[in-house]
Amino acid sequence: MKYWYDDATLDKTIMFYRKMDDSIIVFYFNGNVEEIKYNEDIEKELIQDMLNQAEARNADISVNDLKKIGLRSDIKLFTAISVGFIGGIIANVQIIEDTTRLIFGWTTLISSVIAFLEEKKNNNIGKQIEELEKYKNFYRQAQPKLERYRSLEDEVADLHRREQNYVSRLEENGSEIEHLESTVDNLRKEKDALSAELQSTNEMMQGLKKQFETPMKYLELYRSLSSSVRSGLENVIMDCNEITFIASCSNESSLSSIWEYIKEISEDSDSGDFKALNLIFDYFFEVFNASLPEPKYERDDVEIGDELDDEYYDRCCGSSTSGEITEIILKGYRSRNTGKIIHKSLVKAS
Repeated sequence: MKYWYDDATLDKTIMFYRKMDDSIIVFYFNGNVEEIKYNEDIEKELIQDMLNQAEARNADISVNDLKKIGLRSDIKLFTAISVGFIGGIIANVQIIEDTTRLIFGWTTLISSVIAFLEEKKNNNIGKQIEELEKYKNFYRQAQPKLERYRSLEDEVADLHRREQNYVSRLEENGSEIEHLESTVDNLRKEKDALSAELQSTNEMMQGLKKQFETPMKYLELYRSLSSSVRSGLENVIMDCNEITFIASCSNESSLSSIWEYIKEISEDSDSGDFKALNLIFDYFFEVFNASLPEPKYERDDVEIGDELDDEYYDRCCGSSTSGEITEIILKGYRSRNTGKIIHKSLVKAS
């Protein structure tokens, strides 16, 4: 390269470089040596600089140009040597005049100087050709590396873009995750609230179930009665559900009507309908009293063995007109406050 660049550029022209550990040693054509901390980007820049210098050298002068210059120099050298040789021979011929011999002597001397200069020039041209060939080889070897560097640079840029996309997506996902975590936390709180509400509802349902368990039992018992018995009470007892069933004993007249109907069917006191309806009345009686601030009625306290007294008891069919009570068919009831008998107990005496 020193045969192409002028002296002012030799300190900038890279001869070659070497990588040593974590450093790059750069050798310049002016003899300077520079140590640089290794970096892949710096190495790429060095290679690019050397390629640019090689391309500039190739653009400025080619090997063929140098060979043509060398050929012309060889012709000049051959001519100078030939002239000098002939001049030397002639200058030594004794028969020639001294003036002529002097001229050919000078001719020989000048030809020798020209030959020396052309020889030196030829040597320099040879070195330039050798150097150009070396840089052509370097260019051919370095070009694939540079292309690979450029390809890697594109790949790195692409990876960087993808990395940025991944980071953006991660940030978006992070925000979405935070939103989902907040949503899950709210749902968990809502679930806990619903669980507490459900537990409270279940407890209330259990209380209602327990509360309506008894009415349901007597409602089912009433529904098991014969259709003839139920039709006789259809205007008094409503059996649509537990609520309407309990409402059937909510007033005194309904309670009295049920008792009177039981008395009407007492002739068959051993039947299942009579016994079941008797139990239902006992339940209605308790519910009616419980619905009031203070119980209004109380059942008759008649017992088997008591003396029959028409003032307090009604005799059933087949009963003696006097004597001890042997069977209580249907207990009556009276006012708790006044003692007034509302319905006399239906009994049998013998």
